[in-house]
Amino acid sequence: MASTTLTRDQKKKVHYPESDGKPMAETEFHLDESFKVRAMLRHYYQARTDAYVGANMLIYYQEGNPRKSIAPDIFIAFGVSKRKRRIYKLWEEGAIPAVVFEFTSKCTADEDLHTKRNLYERLGAQEYILIDVLGEYLPSPLAMYRLVEGHFAPVSVTQTDNAWRAHSDILNLDIVVQRMDNEFVTRLFDPSSGEWLINPEEAIDIANQLQTALTKEQEERKRLTQQIEQLKTELNRLKQS
Repeated sequence: MASTTLTRDQKKKVHYPESDGKPMAETEFHLDESFKVRAMLRHYYQARTDAYVGANMLIYYQEGNPRKSIAPDIFIAFGVSKRKRRIYKLWEEGAIPAVVFEFTSKCTADEDLHTKRNLYERLGAQEYILIDVLGEYLPSPLAMYRLVEGHFAPVSVTQTDNAWRAHSDILNLDIVVQRMDNEFVTRLFDPSSGEWLINPEEAIDIANQLQTALTKEQEERKRLTQQIEQLKTELNRLKQS
């Protein structure tokens, strides 16, 4: 977290842009996966006031030098507030992102594996997670590195059928990338509860579907009840005739 000694006036004059002009994601697959994982992590940490989940936000790591920035697809920082931010300045926040996710693509694979990995390692991120959404650019659709004595060491990834899994010590979650047709879907599993993390948006859709099904069932039950009553009435009429 390098810092340059600046006067108060110099600090005021330094402009830190909110965008680097690069697209958020190469394809809709990458964008959907990024948004889904961010939503799950935000829901997972909703009760913690000191856990911040950021996405596609410029992180500036050298005070006074706006060229020293990087924009992770997703990052989780602890010991900071949940307030909304335009940018993330390490020297002001006082907390380096503990975990970083990158959803790698054709254009970013080399940078993700080398330039970004080296920078996150130098900054002191505890874990670095790479996910190949299309399964085309990495030897495995899931790769994870953990900081050990100042250097990233590969974390074991196990493969079972069409799923790749690695455990995050920092998040205490299993990161699972599962092949579904021609797409690789990211899922998060909580070993302490034995449950998969829920995407709140998907949960709302499921709830709406269940409510629709329940409404249809109630309407069908009402229709059948009316038919039964009509049959009873007709039966009574026939008995009296």
